[in-house]
Amino acid sequence: VADAEISEFSSDGESVVSRSQASTAQPQSQPCQASGRSASDWVRSAQALLQTPHKQADRKFKTPEDSAKKKNKFLRGGLAERLSRLQCRQRSAISFWRHQSPSASKTPAVCKAGVLVLQVLQVWEEGSVQVALCQLFEQPSPDGSARSPFPSAEARLQVLFSRDTATHLVPRPTDIVHVYPPWQKLIIDGERNPFILNTHFSQKVILEEKDKPGPKQKFVPEKYRPYSLVRVFNLMENKPQMNGKDLPPREVPPLASKPLSSQKPWGLCGQEVCDSLLEVIEGQGAVGCLAMDVIVVVQRVYILPFKELSSQHLLKNRSCLKAHTMEHQQHRAKLCLLVQDVYGMFSEVQLHTFHSIEDTLQQYSRKWEGKPCILKCMRVVQRTTRGRSIWLFNLIDSLWPPLVPLKVLGKSQESPGDSGSLPAPSFSYVLSAQRDEGTVEELKEEALQALYLPPVVHTLQEILQCVPDNHRCSFTATITYKRVQSVEPGQGEFWLFVTDSSLQSEEDNRLNCCRTVPVRVTTSCVLGSAVMQALKSASSCSLAFKDVVKERDTVLCVERTVLEPQLCVLSADSTVSPGRLPELVKLDELDPKTKANTLCVVKGVVVGVDESKAYSWPVCCWCGNENLDASNMEQQRFFCSLCVTTVDRPTMKMQLEVFLHCDSYSQCTVKVKLQQKTIESLLKSAASGNEGYEVENVLGKAVGPLTGYVHVVTREPAAWIGLEEITL
Repeated sequence: VADAEISEFSSDGESVVSRSQASTAQPQSQPCQASGRSASDWVRSAQALLQTPHKQADRKFKTPEDSAKKKNKFLRGGLAERLSRLQCRQRSAISFWRHQSPSASKTPAVCKAGVLVLQVLQVWEEGSVQVALCQLFEQPSPDGSARSPFPSAEARLQVLFSRDTATHLVPRPTDIVHVYPPWQKLIIDGERNPFILNTHFSQKVILEEKDKPGPKQKFVPEKYRPYSLVRVFNLMENKPQMNGKDLPPREVPPLASKPLSSQKPWGLCGQEVCDSLLEVIEGQGAVGCLAMDVIVVVQRVYILPFKELSSQHLLKNRSCLKAHTMEHQQHRAKLCLLVQDVYGMFSEVQLHTFHSIEDTLQQYSRKWEGKPCILKCMRVVQRTTRGRSIWLFNLIDSLWPPLVPLKVLGKSQESPGDSGSLPAPSFSYVLSAQRDEGTVEELKEEALQALYLPPVVHTLQEILQCVPDNHRCSFTATITYKRVQSVEPGQGEFWLFVTDSSLQSEEDNRLNCCRTVPVRVTTSCVLGSAVMQALKSASSCSLAFKDVVKERDTVLCVERTVLEPQLCVLSADSTVSPGRLPELVKLDELDPKTKANTLCVVKGVVVGVDESKAYSWPVCCWCGNENLDASNMEQQRFFCSLCVTTVDRPTMKMQLEVFLHCDSYSQCTVKVKLQQKTIESLLKSAASGNEGYEVENVLGKAVGPLTGYVHVVTREPAAWIGLEEITL
């Protein structure tokens, strides 16, 4: 009898166990002469085939993820878990009740005891609920007795419907609504009409005479603005406390009908103006248009890059990030204002986009900065915090605490609070002007101008010594060197090295500060056209740096930093200027205190040459093209594809990196990448062969003094400094 071919198949990816694998585990035996196999061999073969396969060690089981585990779990037995269960039971009970009861009955059935039959008179929306002013719809019960649970004096009720119930009912005037128990009645002192709560089990009834064919007009309830908490809790000190009898009936005014503040601020009678940003914004209850105009003080005017693409789209298309350079952002920038109200609340107002950045920024800075203004027709874009907008709150911290005492909500103007002990705001709102409507109007009010905090202008020496890290500061300085990674400034992040008279003068620089300060200009800092032209010019220029961030020994130009030509004045009372600099800018000499990313002067004796980086190559003497083709006719002649001509005597460009021994830092290995002129002067007296210059002809020659940019500084295990020769 031949061996039975038995195979196993696993549904979840196991390998097939064939007969050949099982036969390897059974011993070799001679078949019987009668049946071809003995009984013991047949039993062992069957056991080997029927036994459970061995578990694969390298197999990885993939269990489906439980969707319930993704949800936030509350603490077992806690208040949140019990409340969540009650809400689930409530939603289930409401859904089951609606499923059992008809959605609309054309003939009102005889209601049970305790069911309110109401006729809607007026509907408005207040916050997240809808309020319906109703009256009892009297219908006799089967026995002829009145079934109204309210006296005749309380015929009108204010019924509160939740958002879900209001969406289900869609109540409108003249509708008949049945409210089933367990509803609750609430009577508030000073209110004319009682309130009906817990109206989840409600049903609209459509009467036969009202069921007429024809299209129905969509009913939109009027939105009312809630009362200010100052009025609700009677916190105004300048008004006597009102008792319940003096309170007016609960007739909430419509949107933008009354100012939130109890006083008409700053003598603007007859205008809907408030002096509190928080009160106006929070009164909306959601992101939308502000109901009133707000009086603020413009603290800063700056430019932010306009983000055309969403963050998700940019993440999917990484190539778009490279295309959005600073030069492109100049033409898609947005004018922004940082405003503050008399209560200390800050807000960023984003205005229109524009193209002429330099003229527009200077124009609006002179027009608005430091002056009281009225924000009209603004809308709320978002609520931001310190974690979301780091640089915004970094600028707000530099304006805190205010120089004058702030007003406090609920207190009169004669008793202001102590602003010095108040913490800086932890949140802010971003506002945006509505299209063709949002405006910023200047207000001539001298009392508010004291809240403006102008930028404090320092010298570079004061910034290095006195200004703490991560703080905003302003200064005016002269640019001595520009280090651009791309072809020209504006195509990405770059560095500027600046100085002023406080660092160049021996009398002023008594603390031996660095002669130059590195400034890092990030891509989020939008530059004007005049600044771009000044940076592209070969000559040195002076710029005014406003609201930069100090970070250790460097300065950062980030979001909301303004760079302007020196002709622009940073502050009205500013008397600080870069001063008169010498014709030759002084730099620090290379010493053990030299740090990376700085400028210094180096001189020494050549003690070595990096032969791996010592080479030369021909370039076109006409256009500077480095990709020359060797001529087939003669070896000393080249062809330039740009000029389309033969170059007889090409210019030889050379690169050479040497090791110097400097007396100012003798324990350090100094490696300098030399420029073309220095290399030519170093090799001028050296003899050259067919294969180039000999290293011995360069050793021992003095080099310097040279102006160098420090790339790398290593202290351990041995002192090593790498420099590059530059031209100021």
